[in-house]
Amino acid sequence: MKNANQIFLKALRMSFFFLNYQFFRFLFVGIFNTGFSYLVYVIGVLLGLHFALANLVALLLGIIFSFYTQGRFVFKNTNIYLLWRFILSWAFIYLISIAAIGGWILLGIDQYTAGALAIPISTGLSYLLQKKFVFPLQIQNEAEKISTSTE
Repeated sequence: MKNANQIFLKALRMSFFFLNYQFFRFLFVGIFNTGFSYLVYVIGVLLGLHFALANLVALLLGIIFSFYTQGRFVFKNTNIYLLWRFILSWAFIYLISIAAIGGWILLGIDQYTAGALAIPISTGLSYLLQKKFVFPLQIQNEAEKISTSTE
């Protein structure tokens, strides 16, 4: 039993270690955000929406939630003035996702699987765009200066 406890504690410490790194925090928060968005997509398709519209609804509902979760827990910045950058990056990701889903559907893959296959593409693009365009280090540093000077 002692050995199992030691293994559990070691695994727990490793989890916290990895969560300290931005990319791993991004993945952890992103898994939750992606699950939410995919659930909305599936519900939309089940209700008879075209896959593009179901994906758009999932995207719009997920954008606002994701902006705050990624901004707060990953990039340490929830400055509302960055929301336009976040929306612009997701408009680009949406177009890429729709093209990928549509292509897979043309190859005979069902809408549900095609939507799931688009997840890794949107995840990679999302991290790169958020890190480099939405929450670049310069903007993060300026936001930290503003927040500490107003406290």
